Amino acid sequence: FDATVTANSLRLPDGRLNPAYRPMTAEQIDKVVARYEARMLAYRAQVIARTESMRAQRGGQRLGWEVAVRDGLIDPNLLRRSWHTALDERVRHDHRVMQGIEVGFDEAFDTPDQGLILNPSAPNCRCVIWIQPDYTRAGAPPAPDPTEWDLAA
Repeated sequence: FDATVTANSLRLPDGRLNPAYRPMTAEQIDKVVARYEARMLAYRAQVIARTESMRAQRGGQRLGWEVAVRDGLIDPNLLRRSWHTALDERVRHDHRVMQGIEVGFDEAFDTPDQGLILNPSAPNCRCVIWIQPDYTRAGAPPAPDPTEWDLAA
């Protein structure tokens, strides 16, 4: 693909005239356009799949905690939500600055790019929200001791 485009470009990337230049035929142009279209369609499918998968994961996580609150298993005032990125070079700047920010269970995150939101929702976003009880808050009961859990029940 790239070789076809380069060989059929009047100028080289450095601006010099291309000595191998020859105009593309209509068939070659159609072939290049079809390849580009196929790549963009696959990329779009990947973006949609990642975005919707992450949205479903976040929604399921929150629903689980909402059920625990509804059933009286945990005080919603103890729950904290924190924003975490993938910590790599692909993380957008507006999400990188959100790394580690904490809010209450029913509070929104104030993001630079999307304003107030409950969860990251930008296309292709790989950020996650951790939800966990904060047993260090004043008046909180002691943290549960997993060694006392009856897992057979």
